[in-house]
Amino acid sequence: IPWNAIIPNISPLCADLLDNMLAFNPSKRYTVDQALNHPYFEDIRDPDIEVNADAIFSFDFEKWKLSKEIYQELFYNEICYFH
Repeated sequence: IPWNAIIPNISPLCADLLDNMLAFNPSKRYTVDQALNHPYFEDIRDPDIEVNADAIFSFDFEKWKLSKEIYQELFYNEICYFH
């Protein structure tokens, strides 16, 4: 199915980026750096001011088994921090 059948008015650059990021074959799929260097991002990206993380991000928090009440408290604290 072509992208413009799913996303009307999609630009050719965007369709190309999606094709490469979502390639079924992992050896043909874009890496993060390849995706970020795609012409689609040319107008919004400035590599000179970007910062790279010093370490790989840990998703260990997704393994936590927390109660509903604890999640509510964590959400509340996060909302208070930002508002």
